[in-house]
Amino acid sequence: MIGWWMGGRFNPPDTIYLLVATAAASFIMLLLAYHPRGWLSYGFRWIPGVVITGTLIVSGLQLGHNHRALPDRPFHFSKEHYARAWLLHFAEPPRVTASGKRWIADVIGVGRPEGIGRCNGRIVVYTPDSTGISLNDRVWSFIPPKQLKRLPFPGTFDFPAWLATRGIFHEMRLSQGDFGFTSPDPAPGISLRFHRWRERLLAIYRDAGLHDGPWAVMSALVLGYDDAVDSEVMQAFSATGTLHVLSVSGLHVGLVYGAIRLLLGFLSRRSTGKRVQQFLSLLFIWIYALLTGGSPAVLRAAAMLSLVLGSTLINRPAAVWNSLAASIYFLTVADPTLPADVGFQLSYAAVAGILAFYPWLRERGPIGRPLLQRVWEFLSVSVSAQWFTFPLGRYYF
Repeated sequence: MIGWWMGGRFNPPDTIYLLVATAAASFIMLLLAYHPRGWLSYGFRWIPGVVITGTLIVSGLQLGHNHRALPDRPFHFSKEHYARAWLLHFAEPPRVTASGKRWIADVIGVGRPEGIGRCNGRIVVYTPDSTGISLNDRVWSFIPPKQLKRLPFPGTFDFPAWLATRGIFHEMRLSQGDFGFTSPDPAPGISLRFHRWRERLLAIYRDAGLHDGPWAVMSALVLGYDDAVDSEVMQAFSATGTLHVLSVSGLHVGLVYGAIRLLLGFLSRRSTGKRVQQFLSLLFIWIYALLTGGSPAVLRAAAMLSLVLGSTLINRPAAVWNSLAASIYFLTVADPTLPADVGFQLSYAAVAGILAFYPWLRERGPIGRPLLQRVWEFLSVSVSAQWFTFPLGRYYF
């Protein structure tokens, strides 16, 4: 994370070459340290750890620099000054707004006077409901993108600044007649396929007789689709302090994991069956994480659980702090914009607080009184999480 932060604020020169060099040094050091002939004496076993740490910091520099330099890439659509049309791919489900829908679209091509060229970049697109655009559609837009401007109102949510953390700096507002449809993507990615499956599950809820408010709450509770929840329901949950249950989080992942373990409990009677149970549990956890849209809290819980269960599959002790750090690293490699997400930061801060302070607080509870001890444990979890999330809350909100 230190490397990612530095890479996002400075301009490190040629970090890719430094990353290759440190990665090669890490491999050589590990080979020397763990070779059966013992080529590296025990007194120098700290050297591989230092080199590997340097490799992780350098890789963080590269990821942070790539995230900051998204609009400066040579094939970014904003560099196409002579473009007359922009090919948009709608690969993410939209958010419902008061005037229509808000999409995050990929710009995959541009139309120039001399022909069609490829490009990259992401853009926020606003459309009314009458346009007929749906998931996985590809359209040619004849409206030029406009650069997002920061809001001049202090103390309010700065949506353009939040989009900038995701590498989005431009917007389009399309109406009927501003675009033309082309063939959809014939080979959609895995994320888009899961979004489609979620839409099918939402349709099953409707077919089962759920409509309006009950359908909206069920969709938010189970699948993380909260666009249909109206403001009155949101206010009711907020007033009772239970608004967080309408967003899928690590708690939901834990409940799904417990249910899967219970259903596959018959496999744990044998050693090989226990491994199959753990593998199937991991598979279903990631299916659920992708079905619900892959929010930062869900990805964090799924990644940590995968690392902990993976260590048991290879008969290694689970190190929770190492699993926490490794999950941050792997998720950042998969999506360098995640560490800038406030939900990502709050989720990991809460888990770090629980790991750091909960054991200490639990030992200071009322001993010999089971009921009070259980209440004290619940309070200790909440207080431990708040100690680490409070500074972030003060900073952002």
